[in-house]
Amino acid sequence: MSDLFSLLACDHGNASSRTPVIRRTDYSVCTVEYVVSGRGTLEINGHSFAVEPGDIFFLHKHSTHGYWPDRNDPWQKLFFVVDGALMEQIFQYYGLQNTYVIPDCRSAGEFFSEMLELKPNEFEGRGFVLFHQLMEHLSKAVHTPEIENSPAGLLKKQLDESVGKNFLLKNYARENGFSEAHLIRMFRERYKVTPHRYLLDIRLDAARQILLYSRLSVKEIADKFCFSSQYYFSSSFRGKYGTPPREFRERYGP
Repeated sequence: MSDLFSLLACDHGNASSRTPVIRRTDYSVCTVEYVVSGRGTLEINGHSFAVEPGDIFFLHKHSTHGYWPDRNDPWQKLFFVVDGALMEQIFQYYGLQNTYVIPDCRSAGEFFSEMLELKPNEFEGRGFVLFHQLMEHLSKAVHTPEIENSPAGLLKKQLDESVGKNFLLKNYARENGFSEAHLIRMFRERYKVTPHRYLLDIRLDAARQILLYSRLSVKEIADKFCFSSQYYFSSSFRGKYGTPPREFRERYGP
């Protein structure tokens, strides 16, 4: 799984008044940092941010950035470093690829603490799950206030609640006074994907975790997430992750 996702490091970052400025161009990986205490400055891709306790910031892959602690109140941080195609896809999926700082997000601190407790042999499996859960949590912190009451946002909420139950867009559209085509257009404008594709993706993401951390059969997982057949589930899974579900479990499961 290392080509798809790699958790490369998890650690504390304890700065002092003498910690130098760190500058990088075309950063080769991605670092996610949580400021526990203290303050600092982040400059990234032409933007500048004053970072405070409880803030989270991203040093995105391929970014050009510089950052340093406040000399009078140097920051103390938790951070992890990730890489891989799935890492980049998840940032895009949750609309965080152009987000650099999320202010006052202490509720996410527990994810960093769990990351620090991982053993090296858990980096790919449990590490990937924690990363995915953190990105989902942060996406809600960034995007939910602005879209939760829009037609696209309400549809997304319904899709999120339909991972394990049947959902028909034509019925939802009729019940809410929209045409199906209009809902598809609004949803795609907001999330860059159709409602059908979005629901398929979150079902596949959920199925992948069940494959790794349960003993349910492939057919039982297909039924659990409302795939019309085991063949359709296996075909969709292979299309997204490059390997059939049974082989994925054998390769990456416990």
